[in-house]
Amino acid sequence: MAARASASTHNAPPAPERDGTSLTVEFDRERDGRWIADVPELPGVMAYGRTRKHALGAVQALAFEVLAADVKRGRRDPKALMRVLFTVTS
Repeated sequence: MAARASASTHNAPPAPERDGTSLTVEFDRERDGRWIADVPELPGVMAYGRTRKHALGAVQALAFEVLAADVKRGRRDPKALMRVLFTVTS
């Protein structure tokens, strides 16, 4: 399972949700059968998995890493990590 992110491409932060962050996870399937999960609110945050569940877990972990790095660099309020809501589509 591979994951990748481009931390330097983050533009606007995701919408805050009651001292938290709301993120969307979108799925697609590659021709070779792998699943790819993408978080549009965090550009570059996408991950592959053998199954949809594996891709979801990998992209959630990567999203948390990016959010934590943003807090560490002062780009995001620490309260953004108090509650992170992932909404899964398709």
